[in-house]
Amino acid sequence: MPKPAILSGMGYWLVQHDIEAYWDRPDAIGSLKARALRDRNFRQIRKGDKIVYYAKQKRTLGLYQISSEQWVELKNWSKGRKGPHMAYEIKPVVTTISEIDLPDFDIATTRGRTVIELTKEQYRKIATHILGMGDPENHEATVALFAKLHRACGFPKLLKIGEAYPDITAIDENGHEVGVEVEFESATFEREHISEADKCDLIVCWRDTWGRAATKPVVELAGILY
Repeated sequence: MPKPAILSGMGYWLVQHDIEAYWDRPDAIGSLKARALRDRNFRQIRKGDKIVYYAKQKRTLGLYQISSEQWVELKNWSKGRKGPHMAYEIKPVVTTISEIDLPDFDIATTRGRTVIELTKEQYRKIATHILGMGDPENHEATVALFAKLHRACGFPKLLKIGEAYPDITAIDENGHEVGVEVEFESATFEREHISEADKCDLIVCWRDTWGRAATKPVVELAGILY
């Protein structure tokens, strides 16, 4: 069986499924095996790629990331969708039903296609539409973006968002409280809060400019979103 092509750089895709396929398997995208083997775009998807999940009828179900190393073969997609399918596992970046008119993003048609390759700029414009905001340019906008992406960052719940340091108290996937300081650029933390670093567990930023010198774990939202 052919394997997906190995390409360099991030891939961005619009994946078209019926809404019923999502309800059957919200953690995967797929295609009938015979179609998948013919579909060059489907074969080129790889781990880490970002996708727009398009559920037809001018609506999306959000932004997702490919989480499986390569595709897997399923005997059936679901009880109601028989036949061998090839599938990739996905994890959500942000899940929300959003109305979308594809021609506004230079996508003329999706007829007969499961996977459509997007440019990064197309993906960025669709992400802005789904999120209701563009890329942050300051601390306050970075806080607002984290509030939309906190689940993708590993925090199912935010307990408190305020002005006092640290900015946010969140609950992580193990149920523990975590003090989160938000910065537009991570290196700002070193300049402004290094003397009280023990009061914070994690830095969330739009861009990680601190890098290897960081003394705290850093989550970069730009990397999660794009």
